[in-house]
Amino acid sequence: MEKLFHGSDKEIIKPIYGYGRNDCDYGSGFYLCKELDIARMWACQYPEGGYINSYVINMDKLNVLWLNHVTDKDILTWIALLCANRIDQQTKSNSKEEIDFLIKNFLPNLNGVDMIVGYRADDSYYQYTRAFLNNDLPLELLKESMELGKLGLQYVLISKKAFDEIRFIDSLFVPSSNEYQIVEETANKEYEQILRKRNVNQTYLRDIIREISKH
Repeated sequence: MEKLFHGSDKEIIKPIYGYGRNDCDYGSGFYLCKELDIARMWACQYPEGGYINSYVINMDKLNVLWLNHVTDKDILTWIALLCANRIDQQTKSNSKEEIDFLIKNFLPNLNGVDMIVGYRADDSYYQYTRAFLNNDLPLELLKESMELGKLGLQYVLISKKAFDEIRFIDSLFVPSSNEYQIVEETANKEYEQILRKRNVNQTYLRDIIREISKH
């Protein structure tokens, strides 16, 4: 059994399948994390405070798509999912060719998938993806950027089977604080340092498009 947490403005005893926004990183689903501190960071963003909801789930019973960036394909698959679910209209317009390429070549078939595990692209982390789509950030440094702030992986329930497997344990109230803003500011400063490592010998999206288009 895996113990997972969800930071929210309220106690969520029974996550509801089919409920939630479609424009999140991996589309509609219930988003969790493995680290208590990360869940607290999300929960404390709310002006009136929030709740750390704790759950257990038997992941051995689920078909899990792991996108933990072990390979280049992992991160390209992850970006293809972002392009399909979360990319804003301006980015879609500015990077249409690149987005169409990623969706065509790397968007996974989620039929039969119960849970997705991968990095998040919340708020300032979203800028790293835009920079990659604009050929301003190479693949090597994009992977490094996603480690900034140590937000860890998110575990996303996307099938009814996954929702049926999760079990609520308890919830803990946490007061409002600016912890997330501090993490975000630190990550942005570290990102500026990463940008200084760019060079022409690294792999940009245009290089990936050129290489795959040969075949």
